[in-house]
Parts: sequence; structure tokens; C-alpha cells
Amino acid sequence: MRKVEFRKAGILKRSLAAVIDIFILLLTFFIAFAFVVGPIFSSATDYDKVNEEYMNYLVDSSLYEKDEETNMIKVITSSYDEHLSYFYSNYDDIANYEKLKEMQTTLFSYDEVNGKYIEIGAKEELDSWYAQVTNDTITNVLSSLPEVKTLINKINNYNLIIALISIIPSSLLVILLPSMLGKYGETLGMRIFSLKAISKEKQPEPNKIQILIRFSVFAFVEIIGSLIAMFIPLIISFLMMLFSSNRSSLSDLLSKTIIVDSSIKYDASKSDRLEIEYSSQDEIIENSENNEGK
Repeated sequence: MRKVEFRKAGILKRSLAAVIDIFILLLTFFIAFAFVVGPIFSSATDYDKVNEEYMNYLVDSSLYEKDEETNMIKVITSSYDEHLSYFYSNYDDIANYEKLKEMQTTLFSYDEVNGKYIEIGAKEELDSWYAQVTNDTITNVLSSLPEVKTLINKINNYNLIIALISIIPSSLLVILLPSMLGKYGETLGMRIFSLKAISKEKQPEPNKIQILIRFSVFAFVEIIGSLIAMFIPLIISFLMMLFSSNRSSLSDLLSKTIIVDSSIKYDASKSDRLEIEYSSQDEIIENSENNEGK
């Protein structure tokens, strides 16, 4: 048995390295999503047709209008009463719109002769009320229509497929490839801060299985899982790193590795020193065999 001394990686360095890796991963993902996978997927499926059908439905509802200059659609910003009356008459029930006006006694008064509500409030107050009703109608009524829900579900499913197709090669390129090429499973962020992943078993160098486990947990649980589950996996992993004796994150724990600092200028304090017993006589990582700080 041979005891080998290392220097634990600091929380700040580890966090900054992770931020760099995540930034590069997301940048690569968005490029793949927007300029590679997205266009290929659109040409091979009816994605563009579904999107166009959805946009046209929104414009036809009269709650959206198309900007002729940008060819994009936006929520109406004028002639609110005309647009809202059209929508409720054709897609819901005009009586529901009239009830909304009935509750606004300072803005509307009912004209019994013509059988309709007339505006009596100040223009700014009316515009504010109309804008709020428009947004509420889009959220609660338009989005609940079966046709709209079907189109939204199709678009969301297509986007999910494109995202999955984009994130997998991006993760392999940004996280796994540098880790496999490095002797100690270093990602791009780890290389910048002179961090290395050492194994807790047999020899300092992690084997390919350990690197693959680190990659899988970091990319698919801590990163992708966090985007789906409101960053909960990443927060849990950070708390583990913050309070564990070896500053081990979830990916460290499951892959049986520890992140160490191999920077020459790093002077290890007693609390940062780490000793591991190995059965092999393999050489340890550069600058970690001798404690430079002694």
C-alpha cells in the first residue's frame, strides 16, 4: 500500500470550472439547435407547417396581429374592444365579455337604448384595462381551446425532440471528448483552473468507466436534469460538494473520484490536504507527489 498526498480543489475553482463547462455546453447546444438540427428536422418533418398553422390561428383569433416589417406576430395594442368583441363572439361567448365590462362601473355604462356598454372612463385607464383583459383572455381562454392546445403540444414535442438530438452530441463534444483525451478526466473548465479528477481506487488515474460515469451524471443529471427540474439536481450536487469532507459532488460520488488542484502555485493548508492509499505504484499526477507547500 502506498499513501499519496493531494490538494483538495477549492469550492470557487470548482464552481468557476463548472460555469465555464456549462456555458460552452449551452453555447454549443444553441448553435446545434438553431443552425444544424433545427433546420434538418424542419425539412424532414411538418414542423414548419405546424408552426405556420399555429401562428395563423393566433392572428385569426384577432388577439394577435402580424408585423409586416418583421413578419412576426404580436399581441394587439390598439382597437381593443373591436378585437375582443370579435374573439368572444367567434371563439367563446360574447356574454362573458359583457360581464367583464359590467363589473367595471367606473369605466363603462350600459346604454339600454342601443343595448351595449359605452366607455365612460379615462383613455389611459381604459387602455390599461383592455390590455389586462387581452392578456387574461389569451392565457385563460385562447390557450384552452382544443385546436390551440393540440398545436402547442405538437410544437412542444417537436422542440423537445430537437433539443434532445442537439444536447447529446453537444455533451459528447464539450464534456466527454476532453475528459476521455485527458489523463485525469479533465473537462475544458477543469484544464483552465488546473483541476484533475483522481480515482479513489487502485491508482490515481481514473479509468474510462469512471470518466464515463462522471460525464453521464454531470451532463444528463446535473445539467440537463436541472433545466427540466428547476436546477434542483445542480443545487443538490453543489450542497454535497459544499458540506462533504472531500468536497465531492454527485458526479464525484457516483464515479468514485475526487477533484484535486494540481496548480504549482497552490499552497495546501492542512485542511486542504488529502491522503489516499493505493495498491499500485503508478506515478501520481504532476506536481502532487511532493507537497510544494511544506
